[in-house]
Amino acid sequence: MNEYLENRLNKLAVYQQLKNNCEKSNQYNVLTLVSEIGTFAVERLKTVIKNMPEFTLHDDTHIFNMLSIIGKLISQENMRRLSTPDLFMLIISVFLHDIGMAPDEKYILAWKNQLSEEEYDEELKEERQKFSRFRLTYEHQLADIERLRTEQEFSKAQLLEDYIVTEYIRITHSTRAREIIAKYWSGKIIYQDTDLTDTLATICFSHNESYTYLLQMETFRVCGQDEYLCIPFVATVLRLADIIDFDPKRTPSVLFSHLAVKNPVSLREWKKHQSINAWTISPRMLLFSAQCEHPAIEATILDFCDQIDEELKKGTVILSNLSNEGMDIDIGAYKIPLPPQVDRRKIQAKKDIISGKPIYRYHDTKFSLSKKQIIDLLMGTKLYGKPEVALRELLQNSIDACLLRKKLSELWKIEYTPKVKVSLYTKNNVDYLRVSDNGIGMNQHIIDNYYTNVGCSYYSSREFNELMVSFESSFTPISRFGIGILSCFMVCDSMEVTTRRIREKFECDEALHISIEGYESLFVISDSDRKEPGTDTILTLRSVHPWDRMNEDEFIQCVKSSVPNPAVQVEIKTNKKSEVYTSEYFDALGIEPLLDYSWKNTKNIRKIDIDLTCEEYGFKGRGCIGILTENGLPVEQLEILSKDVEIDGEVYTVSSNIKYENNYITEISTNISVDENGQICSNSSWSERFRSKSALSIHGIEIPYNLFPDYFNKVSKAVIKIPFPFSFRLDVGANSDLNLNSARDQIIYDEKWLIFEENLYRVICKGLRDILSSSDLKILDEIIQKNNTDTFSKVAKEILKDGSVTNVKFKTWLDRLAAFANNLKGDGGELIPIIFRPFHEHTDPWSWWGSTCTTEKEYISLWRFTVEYLRDIKGVHNFLYAISPDMNKMGDDSDILYRYPGDNYVDFIGIDSYVGLNNNIFVNNLKALVRVSKSKLKPCGVTETGVEGFQASDYWSTNILAPLTGRQISMVVTWTNEYGPSDLGNHYFSVFPGHPSEKDFIKFFNNDLTFFCNDLPQMYEMLDCVSID
Repeated sequence: MNEYLENRLNKLAVYQQLKNNCEKSNQYNVLTLVSEIGTFAVERLKTVIKNMPEFTLHDDTHIFNMLSIIGKLISQENMRRLSTPDLFMLIISVFLHDIGMAPDEKYILAWKNQLSEEEYDEELKEERQKFSRFRLTYEHQLADIERLRTEQEFSKAQLLEDYIVTEYIRITHSTRAREIIAKYWSGKIIYQDTDLTDTLATICFSHNESYTYLLQMETFRVCGQDEYLCIPFVATVLRLADIIDFDPKRTPSVLFSHLAVKNPVSLREWKKHQSINAWTISPRMLLFSAQCEHPAIEATILDFCDQIDEELKKGTVILSNLSNEGMDIDIGAYKIPLPPQVDRRKIQAKKDIISGKPIYRYHDTKFSLSKKQIIDLLMGTKLYGKPEVALRELLQNSIDACLLRKKLSELWKIEYTPKVKVSLYTKNNVDYLRVSDNGIGMNQHIIDNYYTNVGCSYYSSREFNELMVSFESSFTPISRFGIGILSCFMVCDSMEVTTRRIREKFECDEALHISIEGYESLFVISDSDRKEPGTDTILTLRSVHPWDRMNEDEFIQCVKSSVPNPAVQVEIKTNKKSEVYTSEYFDALGIEPLLDYSWKNTKNIRKIDIDLTCEEYGFKGRGCIGILTENGLPVEQLEILSKDVEIDGEVYTVSSNIKYENNYITEISTNISVDENGQICSNSSWSERFRSKSALSIHGIEIPYNLFPDYFNKVSKAVIKIPFPFSFRLDVGANSDLNLNSARDQIIYDEKWLIFEENLYRVICKGLRDILSSSDLKILDEIIQKNNTDTFSKVAKEILKDGSVTNVKFKTWLDRLAAFANNLKGDGGELIPIIFRPFHEHTDPWSWWGSTCTTEKEYISLWRFTVEYLRDIKGVHNFLYAISPDMNKMGDDSDILYRYPGDNYVDFIGIDSYVGLNNNIFVNNLKALVRVSKSKLKPCGVTETGVEGFQASDYWSTNILAPLTGRQISMVVTWTNEYGPSDLGNHYFSVFPGHPSEKDFIKFFNNDLTFFCNDLPQMYEMLDCVSID
């Protein structure tokens, strides 16, 4: 035995007793084995400091503290009566119970993804995969990590990453202890001729399990003639010693909550203060003394004391129920008295040296909830508003249960058809609402921990997240707040639930029946004869309830409105009617009910139907936009009438004007009237027309929230502001999401909303581009920009704000672009050059980077930021950066150099030119382009040109070739849309078979002056006729 270990052990009562026993019986091999195991444990546990320095005791402190505590818990008399196997197992289980906290370093590196791919064998790949699944269950921490990195708080983000690794080690350490014991000590833990390796592994594993595990243990193990090992005794004492020594591996959640505040309690301070400065431990008393410098530390120590009290109580039960099982065993030796609870009197705040007063006042003051008031609040108009929300809550719970079972069925490869049934019926003059499903169902565990626990949703739990990581596809539940059951008592005073949970492929838990007589009553739970998985909920409705005055058709429509796009089949049943509907109902819904009467008057208004369905964003729906027009073209405002009327020498103006406001059109009229005294008055009136309205559902469930500003959401930021009328019906599905308040009637303004808002704008714009001509679209773009600059003008500013959400997102886009560019290579591995023209047509007002949404400084900064990020940070060196101002009228050199970013940031001078068939303007602008090209010593070209719906048979020779001939223009790009005109009208810019210019294009193609892609030589080989001086 090494000297250090021997000196430490010799001071311990439990080791001294073992040593005395072994010397008397000549069992020195036992002491040798203790030495070997002790040396192994002490050396291995030193690695814990390296892997988890902030969360664990250093070296072997915890081991020897525990052995010392055991000597105090067990009196000298009882210690003498213990058998040698008892003493031996007590010591070596202390040595090895936490050995799983010191995994092999290769596992640590695998969990942190710090090994090269070549170093991952099958075992390490499996370990990495296990940890990755575990990591995904820490949703909140991962969100905090992302936020901290965005805020450039990298050290705090890394601290949370390390915390997740530490939690994985901590949570799995008892299982790992078994594995380490099996790997290094299999067949070596021998007492007499008895192999105790499996018993040791079981005891070490048990210290992290519930006490019910100890009750299932074998009580005595025969270890020799008249020698026994009491396994539950050793396991109980091990647990008590472990928790009485305040082991910092149990890092409390209260500490991590301080990481997010401005003045956090550092982990080093926690480590310092977690050490109790004095204690008194005996079979009759357990007293701790601590001087705390922060109330969070004191609160956590007191919490540990509560845990110790619980362990003492359960330990007393285990030991008092031990029996000798008819064998000649001194059972009294194991029934040691334990302290009833921890004496907390000496746990207090540190005192100021000068004043002698505590440095803080500790009171167990924290938020508390009045059960009745909170329930009343949840069920009142403050949150839920309409009582029929109970129906919606029950339906969404059933749909979630069915979708979860469907995912499990896919995993198990078994057939399953989800079904939900809602019934409203009358029996003995009492109305009942019944919602049943064949979903996953509930068991006693789910009922105890989630169903009856207000605000604690199963779908927000670690338990659910751990299940999720096993699925190959994602599943976003509708229910996340755990308050749905309370809403039932808005419409009923009692309810009955029958449920059975599917556990495995062909196994179910016991079926249960639950009776609840009001939200303050006890749950009466009994067995049920239900055969199939699922849940059946029956509400005994009050005499006055939301559906009592509805006829059967109205109730059926009420259900459909609550769940307009059900993810599963829903059957609706009343006393006399029955109807089944699916998501096809949503497909057939029109938007007419959303349009007020003014939408019927289409004079001077063009109605445009837009398909909002987009699989990428998870959108499904349709909308209608109203656009003011005059002579068929979009306009910002329209004067209907303006006329001067002269009466008795006075001139009065009679007028009527309509113009856009946010989300509607306003009509302002001036008229004249005669009052009762015969006086002529001029009056102005104002009215709204074509007001926007939305019908939104998320994952099929209706959200009673108008996405446009109105009286009820006027203070909310989560609203859409569009400068023209837009009414729509939309379901947000699997690939998208919005966060809601607990009542599910308000959308939370956060990053998810910003993403949703941006995606919706994208879908709207795409729909308009597909329908409108380019000229109409440009006019409309200008109107949008002019009237919605508060939205669009923020974009460039936010991109340039380092660490903002928009900045991070924009850099993510640039990262994808850089990955594409750096992987775009020829057959020989050479990078392929690309002319890249970001922020095109910046001279126009229609884009968020355009002339009305950015200042000159912002635009130039945006351009330079983009180039520097791609070139200097991401290493993209095959981009030629091209400017491309819009030159649609006579211009000069200054128009081309409008907001020029600088020679070091531009490689190619381009212009976009849409001047129709006007060669004079085109030639003028080409001359300016060549002048700028020569002055900047940079190549130039026409980066976009075309004429929408042109019919000129000589277009290619007259309007393209002729103006370009003789000019040093290196490239021309003609715009093209999908052809042909049969389904897009005149919305095309290029030639197609049968077009009037078809023959002219072929002639243009064959001209010696033109080069097309197929004509280009090898791009990386210099032609023989070309030389560079």
